[in-house]
Amino acid sequence: MNDHTTPDTRSSDLLVGDLFRRLYLMRDLSEVTFRAAIEGALVALGRAALEEAEARGRRVAERTGARPTDVRVTPWGQRRPTEGADLPEG
Repeated sequence: MNDHTTPDTRSSDLLVGDLFRRLYLMRDLSEVTFRAAIEGALVALGRAALEEAEARGRRVAERTGARPTDVRVTPWGQRRPTEGADLPEG
C-alpha cells in the first residue's frame, strides 16, 4: 500500500496498520536489528503514553487547584531537617 497522504490526515487505524506492516517487513533483517526496531517502537509508545498522562494530570491540576486534603511531596533536595515540634509525640 502506497499511501502518500500525510500522517495527520490518516486515521488511527491506518497508522496502526502501517506500524505493524513495517514491523512485519523488518522481520527479514537480523534478529538484533529486528529486536531493536520492536524495542524502539515500544519505547516510543511508552513515551507518548507518559506525555499524555502528564498532560492530563496538568489539566486536572489546573482545573481543580490545590485542596486541603492533597498530599504534598517535597523533593528530596529541598527537604530540611525536622524540628522536634514536627515529630509526633509518643
